[in-house]
Amino acid sequence: MKGPWTYVSGLLDLPRMEDPADRRASWRQAMATLARVSVQNGPSPLDGLHPDALVKVVKVALRDGLVDDLDWLAPPASGAALYALAAALPPGAEQRDMGRRVLARLNTANAETFVAMATRMALGSGKGLGTSAVRARVGLVVELPLALGVRDGPLALGLCASRELAREWIVMPSSGSLHARRMAARLVERAAREAVTRAQQGDDHAMRVFATNGLQEAWRRLFGDRESLVWRSIAVARGLLAPFVPGLKEEVLGAFAPALTPAEWRRGATSLAAMVAVEPEPSLRASIVPPCSSTSLRVKVRPIPSPACDFSRLPSA
Repeated sequence: MKGPWTYVSGLLDLPRMEDPADRRASWRQAMATLARVSVQNGPSPLDGLHPDALVKVVKVALRDGLVDDLDWLAPPASGAALYALAAALPPGAEQRDMGRRVLARLNTANAETFVAMATRMALGSGKGLGTSAVRARVGLVVELPLALGVRDGPLALGLCASRELAREWIVMPSSGSLHARRMAARLVERAAREAVTRAQQGDDHAMRVFATNGLQEAWRRLFGDRESLVWRSIAVARGLLAPFVPGLKEEVLGAFAPALTPAEWRRGATSLAAMVAVEPEPSLRASIVPPCSSTSLRVKVRPIPSPACDFSRLPSA
């Protein structure tokens, strides 16, 4: 059985094909394979191909109009495949031409297609994500209800996983305006949801993203924010991650001590409600314990002097 690299490497034969029908068939087969791998967030099959050979392929595809003939693919798949091809090209006229097509498709795409393309960009170099139009669309995407089914979790996790992108999208906005702080907190929450989904499937590597120093600093600032529009998202993220991070679980279960403040109780209640979605039985059992008396608590209570996130028990990267 042939793998995706076999079909994509067939692109290199495109300039030598004389029959336009053969070129179209080879192009479509390669783009369909590239689209499938791109949507699955796997490594690009184009990584092993020589950039100069890809330039010749793109020249032929642009000449024959094959680049603009992608309507037979689903919009999210075609957008991700087109970006993967453009990202593999060396600097030059062909890369600029493909880049313009990618940017035009990104700016006019619907939410699902935009998220698929932006996710590939975040997992790659991140170039093109810093424009005001893209920032505005990302802000709209993270405000969409989860019931709509737009998979923005991989995008948020990709933004948190890259040191440069995390600094640009999370760390710096965490001390900015209310709108910037809210969007940064929402991105952390959506990233936590994606990390938990992967951990439930046996892949806990994404949990290490939240153990980086820069992200922990932003976490503390956002968690301690006075605006509920900001701290609520971080409290939800803490509750989602708590079953997989012992330090966070202790914080959530100990957030109802009488010595703490009402602000800490509210954050604890939000985290506990979120934890129910991941670990229902223990969370519901803890939620019915009266918080007014420390002797009736079923967990060891220790005062938390300030909002913090403790990822010290995560496995080292």
